[in-house]
Amino acid sequence: MTVPQITNQMALSTGSLRGTRASDGMWPDGSDLAGEGSTTMSEPDRVDLTTAWMQIVTLLTVVADRPSTRGGVDPDLHSVALGAQIVAARALALLPAEVDGDLEDVVIDVGPSATVGDLVRAASDAARRHPTEAFPAGAAAVIADLDDLVAEVEAVS
Repeated sequence: MTVPQITNQMALSTGSLRGTRASDGMWPDGSDLAGEGSTTMSEPDRVDLTTAWMQIVTLLTVVADRPSTRGGVDPDLHSVALGAQIVAARALALLPAEVDGDLEDVVIDVGPSATVGDLVRAASDAARRHPTEAFPAGAAAVIADLDDLVAEVEAVS
């Protein structure tokens, strides 16, 4: 996989996060991109839903890949990075396989001085743009884990 386009040239690779993914244009639970099999969402809403989920994966992967979160630099930040990688992997597994290549084009708008906390909170904000029920089964657990990650970031800040 190539590196997604991210503002401020932050590098990202979701290659290590691959898991079982749907391959038929549906979320892995069998619902369409509108969520829970609903046909009431318009096409732009579906795109926004998928884009929001891809932004979550991207932001969390940036957290996991930040130099300040690697190794023994700061054990608290390293713990946050590991949590971010786990949550990103779980979120990635919920994306339909056909959007895999689209992860290369995800653009996130974060400043060069964005902290790990800023990035985790931005991922949480992206998840909150839509009702949890609009996402596929399993998304609620990922969002709950993301909330736990936000709490962890706030505790170590």
